Amino acid sequence: MANYLICATQRCGSTLLTELLARTGVAGAPNEYLLLWEQHAAKNDAVFWRLAVQHTLKLGRTDNGEWGAKVMANYFPGCMKQLRCAPEVKDLDDWGVSQRAFESPRIIRIRRRDRVRQAVSRYIALQTNVYHIASEDAGDGDNAFLGGELQHKDKGYNQDVVFDFDRVDAQVRNIADEEAYWDRVLAASTQPIHEVLYEDFAKDKENTLLGVLDFLEIQPPADLTVEDQMARMSNEVNERFRLLYEQEARLGRRPFGLHD
Repeated sequence: MANYLICATQRCGSTLLTELLARTGVAGAPNEYLLLWEQHAAKNDAVFWRLAVQHTLKLGRTDNGEWGAKVMANYFPGCMKQLRCAPEVKDLDDWGVSQRAFESPRIIRIRRRDRVRQAVSRYIALQTNVYHIASEDAGDGDNAFLGGELQHKDKGYNQDVVFDFDRVDAQVRNIADEEAYWDRVLAASTQPIHEVLYEDFAKDKENTLLGVLDFLEIQPPADLTVEDQMARMSNEVNERFRLLYEQEARLGRRPFGLHD
């Protein structure tokens, strides 16, 4: 039994991974629990934050004692800063604080090789406010992972989005900065780190999920099924925007990033 953190950036496939882990019933329910802390960002009370950590460690824990959470690079530093009001961690870096708070968690890092496609996905999501779409065989209603209703959306949800090179480029740069942050933080880890690359995950969900469970030393249930309720959102608009971005980037001799 061990706690774990999924270290991610927006639109890297982390929602799919966390949903599949939650649906096993034996790997906790690794949601973004630290987002609940934002409403208390102004608090500078060590007792409050100790209790907040204790409460967070109870959320989504499965009967076998497993607990996980997903954290994003854009807000994780702020959360660790909040915890530094406690004297026992005030001199620790982000990684040191997280180790104390979450009891030496194992680390799963998920990212995408193709940052341009990820940036395009972010840009479209921000323009449409659509982040997840139900698959055709999923029913409307409560979703155990998403915590609300996963609605069916028109497949043409992004047809009216207008391409904007500068805004897509800003997301490419944001992703690079966020991944660099995880590189720095996780370089200090003495805990095992398991890496998931979205492109491989999307091609083979079952073996990716089994690999994560094996890393966590969790025995998969005998009736394990790898079925998610979300439809693939990328379509011809995403591909057209990717090509437009890469064409303009080349003309302007501006780099665009693929993860090595």
